[in-house]
Amino acid sequence: MSGTCVFKFSLFVRFFVIILQVIFNRCVPDHNADAFRLPYEKGVGVSNTIVSYFLEGFSRWDAQYFLHISLYGYTHENTLAFFPFFPMLLRNSSKILSVIFPFSLSPLNCALLSGVLLNSILASLSTVALYKLTKRVFQSEIFALTSALLFCINPASIFFSALYSESFSLSLLFLLCGL
Repeated sequence: MSGTCVFKFSLFVRFFVIILQVIFNRCVPDHNADAFRLPYEKGVGVSNTIVSYFLEGFSRWDAQYFLHISLYGYTHENTLAFFPFFPMLLRNSSKILSVIFPFSLSPLNCALLSGVLLNSILASLSTVALYKLTKRVFQSEIFALTSALLFCINPASIFFSALYSESFSLSLLFLLCGL
């Protein structure tokens, strides 16, 4: 099996995680934590409604901070705990997405959509990097494939699709280890 097949499988798992998130976000009520919450600007129009319906569940907890930093910068002291590179990547990918797809998404929904797309691609690249690294270290195709597939379906897989920096950090780690 090649890295391309592993990448496709990882993208399929990301899509499946998104579907599971939509189902459980609608079925299970949100925990009322006294955590930081952005004033959610849903925007008007069909595209804003679709994005917020399908992806709003990925904008919980620390994702709120990353979204806030990417949209407004470091405006509150509690945002200083988050390193700037992922929010910067989120801001730039959001700008690129708004140019490529000029449907009128609110800035928050555009950042949310670009973040989920970015993290899905980064998680899939991490899977391929893990596959290649494992294959190189252990000289076993079966072991490399098993580790990559188990990495895709692990219970913490939801965090690789949400707007957290885990996908970015992990892709950098695996790529640097593979050099």
